[in-house]
Amino acid sequence: MLSSVIRRAVICLAALSSPLLAQLQLVQFDGTTETPVGNTYQAPAVAVGDTLTIRFRVRNTSTGPATLQTLSVAGQDFAISTAPSLPYIIASGQFAEFRVAFAPSGLGSFSASLQVNSIAVLLRASALALATVSNAGHVLAAGSTIDFGSTLKGTPVTQTLTLSNSATSGIVVSAITLSGTAFSGPSGVTTPLNLAAGQSVNFQIAFQPSASGTAQGTLSIDGRS
Repeated sequence: MLSSVIRRAVICLAALSSPLLAQLQLVQFDGTTETPVGNTYQAPAVAVGDTLTIRFRVRNTSTGPATLQTLSVAGQDFAISTAPSLPYIIASGQFAEFRVAFAPSGLGSFSASLQVNSIAVLLRASALALATVSNAGHVLAAGSTIDFGSTLKGTPVTQTLTLSNSATSGIVVSAITLSGTAFSGPSGVTTPLNLAAGQSVNFQIAFQPSASGTAQGTLSIDGRS
């Protein structure tokens, strides 16, 4: 009788120490800060044709290892773009990172169901009619680069960019900003800018370095860089 009780106690303790019972926390990571995710996550708006990538982390807040067994997203135009191979063991205090991509195929509001083990989150996002930016006939998505080439100190090099409204109704471009000490502009356009359906407007950005070396700048249009 005594040995039977001991065996049952050992089995019970083994079950309680299972990594499946470890505590997991889902957070969103912007490259600097982690923000806990609740039952619903509202993603930033994105233009049709652009892709928004959302970085998530699954943190193990328990004192033992945890197993990430389930990771899925179900919803139109949402997909998991980067994730560890499952099952994935997360050590105590560590995390596993994965990314969800949202590439809207049209205008409107979108939603998806994100499942991380027993954690269920409703993802929400919207696709807006925003102006597209092109350079030399090539549409520039968020995160694209423009190469100004090489020039002598004090000699400006100019690039012409085009803002276009491909939507069926008018849109407003509220802000165009440029950072970087070697760059100036935009010139040829002022904001707020009303773009009728099908309308395009050109503007210029100049690169005029005052020192040798490589220079970088950032162009933002209504918050998209």
